[in-house]
Amino acid sequence: MHFSGIERRAVRNITDRRHHGLRPILVSNSKERQIMRLIFASCVRSTALIASTFFAASCNSSDPGPGDFAAACNSNGDMTAELCACLDEQAQRLSPESHSFVIAKIAGDERTALRLREDLNEMQALEAGQFVSRAIQECTIDLPDTPE
Repeated sequence: MHFSGIERRAVRNITDRRHHGLRPILVSNSKERQIMRLIFASCVRSTALIASTFFAASCNSSDPGPGDFAAACNSNGDMTAELCACLDEQAQRLSPESHSFVIAKIAGDERTALRLREDLNEMQALEAGQFVSRAIQECTIDLPDTPE
């Protein structure tokens, strides 16, 4: 059996850690596994939201208003209307520049998103980047469980 360089390094890392009395970097107990799954699921949802933004309506040049984010979110069809409405409420807290950028991303308007990204300062870019994961977590907590 032949191992690639990455596989050899992984095996060596595990055996080195055992030799020094440390636990291997493998998630072994069920509680750790659950936490890792939740973190992974949150990352996947955030990534899916950003990735799915490339297939919806475009953003106009005026400042976004209530309902603009929800309209773009609903048009991509990946989330429930309730979640989109909650995310729209969360988006109202963003600066107008960050709000426009996030709507362009949700709407799938890559060209506009790139143009708007250039106009964002460091804080606005951070605000927009953190919006997706933070808002989804807050809305998931706020919304009642719905049967699937």
